[in-house]
Amino acid sequence: WCSLQALNDTKRDPDVVRREKIRAMVHLKSVEPLYRDQLENGRYFMHGHPGWATSWATSPIAGLVKDDLVTRVRADQCMYGAKAQFGSLLGGQILKPTGFMSDGNELLGSIMKRCSRKHDHAVCSGRIARDAARYLAGLCRAIIGGMMSQMKDDGELLPGCVGLQPIFEINVVDGPK
Repeated sequence: WCSLQALNDTKRDPDVVRREKIRAMVHLKSVEPLYRDQLENGRYFMHGHPGWATSWATSPIAGLVKDDLVTRVRADQCMYGAKAQFGSLLGGQILKPTGFMSDGNELLGSIMKRCSRKHDHAVCSGRIARDAARYLAGLCRAIIGGMMSQMKDDGELLPGCVGLQPIFEINVVDGPK
């Protein structure tokens, strides 16, 4: 779905490209009802794809972005430590604009860091792009922190508690149910 992939596809076997697109669309169409189920039942979802990916314009995803409960933000992965892992560009920061959509505003608020433009960027293509496909620890921490903030804001995560927190009523006479 990314723009560089579209350029590369012109040099590849059209039948292979077509099959890959079909597989990718099957995936998008399969997650859309899961996201809708989350929305309809007061739960959260998060979807991430490259910021300029054409998948954002597909009917399963574009329809979700238009939902009043859903927001889309951009995060620049250089702000979470994305760097080239090999070659002459080793250590160079990678901008990698990434789009995220969710119905969790606290979650999105924790991951929408944009590049300050105070550093140079390595070009995110080839092996650098493949390496950058994995979420970094910094971004994962931001996502988890955002989800924890969301749950605290919703009263589902209590201060000082760790792990799953079942909701139960306390009967003063009999104790916990």
